Amino acid sequence: MAHPEKFSKPQIILHWLMFLLFFASFFSHDAIKDSYRAFVREGVTDVGVGTRIHVIVGIVILALAVVRIVMRFTRPAPSEMGSGAQALLAKAVKLGLYVVMITIPLSGIAVWFGGIRDAGEVHEVMFTLGLGLLGLHILGALVHQFVFKDNLMARMKLR
Repeated sequence: MAHPEKFSKPQIILHWLMFLLFFASFFSHDAIKDSYRAFVREGVTDVGVGTRIHVIVGIVILALAVVRIVMRFTRPAPSEMGSGAQALLAKAVKLGLYVVMITIPLSGIAVWFGGIRDAGEVHEVMFTLGLGLLGLHILGALVHQFVFKDNLMARMKLR
């Protein structure tokens, strides 16, 4: 498959939608932690809006991650900019983000619906890893845009 100059409109929409969903998940994670602790310690099963939001957003992220992975194999994407170690790092960060997009929701589901407490540790570790990878992804985009001045960010812009 030939590499286009920019991502397709569906790829761009999914990218930015997932970015927004990550924010919703991040800001609702304290609510679900509190709900889970209340359930484990006191058997409280009544959950608030924040907990519901976190669970729904996590399931939506998982579903959209699957769609994104399918798209990665069925739609061409622009090739990595740069070469050598730079391109390898970009690929590794993107692969890591895909792993995180699948592992975090699955481990959250395992804890919340399956009662598998150890999955909570996986969820927390992957969350921290995901923040680091997201930071690297954003930093890489900014370095390309403002240091290399190669207009990389235009490939992910809706027009």
